Amino acid sequence: FPSHDNPGNALFCVDEIEKMGKSDQLGSSFDLMLALLEKQTARRFVDVCAPELVLNLEHINWGFTSNSLEHVSAPLRSRLIQVEIPAPTPEQSLEIASGIFEEEISKLKGMVERVPELNYSDLEQIASHSPRQQKQLIQLAIAKSVRNGAEFIELVSTEKKSTVRMGFL
Repeated sequence: FPSHDNPGNALFCVDEIEKMGKSDQLGSSFDLMLALLEKQTARRFVDVCAPELVLNLEHINWGFTSNSLEHVSAPLRSRLIQVEIPAPTPEQSLEIASGIFEEEISKLKGMVERVPELNYSDLEQIASHSPRQQKQLIQLAIAKSVRNGAEFIELVSTEKKSTVRMGFL
């Protein structure tokens, strides 16, 4: 249990750190992270918004995600342990797509008259995309199928169209 000698350690996860603001106008986010990752400076951290408040942040654990290291500074990278996570295998992509479908369908049970099913060939087609795209394709296909009262999901074409349209959901 946490105590004065053994404090509970919080974990903060900064997602997609390569997109962190780089403006120095209000102070660099990267410089702040460097200070928080060093035990000596984190032990006596002072925020410019509350200079009279000295915080001991040395026990905070940090996790970062990044799609690319291209825009992450070398000083910041040197303070981190880099773990590369490979893209899912085809078998894993099938499992991911199947899980996403089951999760989305479970939200509909009891709310719609007919819950559409998923053909294996459609699952294979969905699995060829990234997990984020899989979820979008599945949500669109389920919505279309429910609207049309279809027994099986109706995949939305993923082919590029010649006209450019913009919209947000």
